[in-house]
Amino acid sequence: MFKHLGLLILAILLVSAASDAQAGALEIQGYAGLYSPAALAVEEMVPGAGTVTAEHADALALGGRLDIWLKNQLALELGGMYTSTSLDGQVLGITGSTGARAVFGSAKLLLQGASDPNQTRFHIGAGIMLGSMSYDDIDGSNWVALTVGGGVRVPLSEFVALRLDVDDYIYTLQWFVDGVSVTDELLQHDLVFSLGLSRYLP
Repeated sequence: MFKHLGLLILAILLVSAASDAQAGALEIQGYAGLYSPAALAVEEMVPGAGTVTAEHADALALGGRLDIWLKNQLALELGGMYTSTSLDGQVLGITGSTGARAVFGSAKLLLQGASDPNQTRFHIGAGIMLGSMSYDDIDGSNWVALTVGGGVRVPLSEFVALRLDVDDYIYTLQWFVDGVSVTDELLQHDLVFSLGLSRYLP
């Protein structure tokens, strides 16, 4: 379901970009933040072993965004993020962990409340994310997610602003061994809290 919705949103993004190809301004941002998954990655009842759980740990996130302003208050935002985290699990009271690395690439429509870059500007957005997670000791996975978020830009000078954002990457996660499903699907909410500098290019 999420894959089909994501492809639909991508089509809308491309049509919007094409229809407003006369857009001018760009905005570039680099940021650091906190990657904080809000849901368990594994929660499965195993006969004889009880409930097996696992979750991705909070970690530093580094990323960037490019905003292409299609209209005064509407932008196409392209983003990328990297984080090095871990998958920490527990079964029969025994804990274990494996290293993990995630790469996210996203495209979304961004709507802001003010068009003047010299004003404090609040914004909200929604779109799709392509994600890839690799692990040290187990097979990785790729997925398509919905992404929603919002934030604020606080101007520091005519063309530079401090930008704070919160993004939620929403997708379902299921684990497979040799192509066979070994868990149920779980809804994931990977939150990213970020702070960075934004450079406006008129």
